Amino acid sequence: MLNDITININDLLLDPNNPRFKSDLKETDHIQDEKLEGMQGNTLKCFKIADASSEEDVTDISDLYDSIKTIGFIPIDRIVVRTINNSTKYLVIEGNRRISAVKNILSDYENQRRKFSKQKERVKFDPLKGSCENISCLLLETKGLHNDEIAQKISIILGLRHHGSLLEWDALPKAYNIYKEYMCIEPVTASFEFIASKRNEVHSRLSIPKGKVTSALKTYVAYLQLCDIYSVKDRHYSLIAMGVNNKTLSTTYFKIDDSTYQFDEPSLEKMNQICQFSNRDNPELKKKILDNPKTFNRFGILLKKRDQAKREAVKEHADSLIRRILDEDDIEMDVEAAIDDLTDFINRTDWVDTVNKLLGKQEQELDIDKYIGSGNERGNKDTLKIPLEKLRRVMQL
Repeated sequence: MLNDITININDLLLDPNNPRFKSDLKETDHIQDEKLEGMQGNTLKCFKIADASSEEDVTDISDLYDSIKTIGFIPIDRIVVRTINNSTKYLVIEGNRRISAVKNILSDYENQRRKFSKQKERVKFDPLKGSCENISCLLLETKGLHNDEIAQKISIILGLRHHGSLLEWDALPKAYNIYKEYMCIEPVTASFEFIASKRNEVHSRLSIPKGKVTSALKTYVAYLQLCDIYSVKDRHYSLIAMGVNNKTLSTTYFKIDDSTYQFDEPSLEKMNQICQFSNRDNPELKKKILDNPKTFNRFGILLKKRDQAKREAVKEHADSLIRRILDEDDIEMDVEAAIDDLTDFINRTDWVDTVNKLLGKQEQELDIDKYIGSGNERGNKDTLKIPLEKLRRVMQL
């Protein structure tokens, strides 16, 4: 049950366990209630506003900051909170971005920082300040509930709001939340193992299609695996997702265990090579193999053309193009150029095969050497043989 309550901004604590809010999404340790107040300073710093540029920021609240500074806090979408054990404070379940924006605004106002460094800006905000000091919230009733029951209710609230169409998280926080839910469902295992019943439970709790749950789990496991070895950044997650969930790549280019979703070692090396994790963002990089995540799908098309080819010459030509794509020094060959090149090669090969079949049929059904005409007819036959023989030599038939 959710009850209306008005809470002073100083009594609202940001949630460091919130997927969008985690400063390091590779860490899965849950922060207990008694440590929440001590985490508030670091949690608030996780957000990026205006002049903030730290690479560790996981979300940008500049838009909210500017909006609330201009029109005040308007509770159109209610903040959802719960009580904290042995405390008079409340933990924000839903609305961490908005509350962090409000806290930053009030702090900047009091300390005359950022956009409140000028007196006229402070005067403009004075009539709006009250809307930011006391916040209308919805209190989740947790009295008499066990921790796992509380966690499930919170999961449902977050799932309905952030895995649907209302206030969607980015791909990595979504996957983290799905993975976290999955790993806490019985039977609990030390490492990931796909169990259909657990996947189905996440599907029910978060109201997410089963296919999307599976996709997120596969990608997040690969992300964790790659992070342990290579210089993977959070912003590379969408790139990894495209590679993991492409059917052609996941069955022919990468080898992924059906149960653990783990990449084998050669596949990890391939992923690192094609994604260029360590130097992908280097402005001096000669060539970006995959210029954006969707290029992974184009690369899959190239592999599919190679694998479906019947002639060995086509396969060999495709392999040579792939080697050129992966060569950072070969700046002339990218995925699109390779697809065009291979398509042309296949068309030329098909044309040669077609002509060869036609010539073979001609020899079987109308042997020129058996033609017994004379005069002009004989001359026409000899004239026809010359270009046919030239055509055979040119096409190596």
